[in-house]
Order: sequence, then structure tokens, then C-alpha cells
Amino acid sequence: MAYRFMHTSQGRYAIREMAGLGLFGVSRGAYYRWAQNGVSERRKRRDAELIRLMGYFRERMSSGSVIAVDGKTVRGSGSGERNAIHIVSAWADEVGLVLGQVQT
Repeated sequence: MAYRFMHTSQGRYAIREMAGLGLFGVSRGAYYRWAQNGVSERRKRRDAELIRLMGYFRERMSSGSVIAVDGKTVRGSGSGERNAIHIVSAWADEVGLVLGQVQT
């Protein structure tokens, strides 16, 4: 899914910028390998499972559900020339599920 999003968004954003953000968990090299070779069978199976899980939880969440988004900086991770590690998480309280967590 991230590869397809990056592919359809490359007219507005550079692949280098999207990969550099780290939001999709896709490196620039991985994107270009995907663009050249297509989607692997493993990725197709994983995407299908994710879509099935999203449908399962979507059915159990009410239309007014709240998704909590929280960001943290890992203490002691940035020193000298190293940038600090930042983590952003999304939590669906109604179903008790972490929807995603990325390092930025």
C-alpha cells in the first residue's frame, strides 16, 4: 500500500522526500526495486491480510470513534551529531489496538 501511495504521489512529492520522512517504512532503494520488479507475492499476501484486518476493526468501531495520536522523543537518543529518535503512534481506544507506530 505504501508503495502504491508513493507511486501515485510522486507528481506532488519527490520519492526522496517521501522515503526520507520514514512515515511509510519504505526506503528510496526499496521503492525503486518495487517500481522495477512489481509487488512480491509475500507483500500481496500481507496487504490482503491488512485489508482484511482493517475491515474487521472498522466493523467494530462506531462512526464517532476517536483515534489518539501521540509523539515521543526517546530520551538520550540524540547526542552530539546524532538526531534524536522520535516515535509517533496511533491508538484506537474503542477496540484497544495500536493502529500504527513509526519512527521519524
